[in-house]
Amino acid sequence: MSTLAAEPVTHSMLRSIVNPNVVLHDVDWHAYEAIGVALRDRPNLQITYDQGTLEIMTLSYQHERIKSLLARLIIELSNELEIRTVAGGSTTYKKEAMAKGLEPDECYYIENADRMRGRISIDLERDPPPDFVIEVDVANRSIRRLPIYAKLGVPELWRWDNWNFRSMILSDGGEYVEYPTSSLFLPNFDLSELLPFIKIGLDEDDFTMGRQFRAWLKQYLADRGLAS
Repeated sequence: MSTLAAEPVTHSMLRSIVNPNVVLHDVDWHAYEAIGVALRDRPNLQITYDQGTLEIMTLSYQHERIKSLLARLIIELSNELEIRTVAGGSTTYKKEAMAKGLEPDECYYIENADRMRGRISIDLERDPPPDFVIEVDVANRSIRRLPIYAKLGVPELWRWDNWNFRSMILSDGGEYVEYPTSSLFLPNFDLSELLPFIKIGLDEDDFTMGRQFRAWLKQYLADRGLAS
């Protein structure tokens, strides 16, 4: 079992643990924070921490493509529906008292967008967690991330798992319940409606996907009497 207590994090240490995915045990909070600082210029890495267990994962091109396409569709949705959002990207959300921390693939404030305007840093002791996050699963993880999101109080996440795309809503019992629909942008909006456009983005390019999605969305809203 690997143990990593609070001590200076050197480049040689980082080379030894990032190769390319690794799990460390008995990592204290200060070491977790030090590793996060040391790796902050490595955007292709994602760190998850849960009560002493730390996982560093190298993100694949597939992961990043799907994440970026989903983010593009959310921008198109919010623009068309005139919904104000504050995007938080892959900000690190952590709470020392819980000994938990992670970076979502993408995250957004909607209900709390006004509250988060002008902020340049996040502290969960005073700030709310994101209103929802995107979680793209294309590789096996050693640490379960949904319970961490639940403990941090994220109300909803959209989870992509091998073309299975579902909304996960945080229940009163503190656990996520899977739904095919989400009401964050549209009443009872079925997330499977987005799948054909992700395929267009993967097969073609972001511009083509965005253009076809905007055209579809305008017709979708008109058919339901929701067009502005």
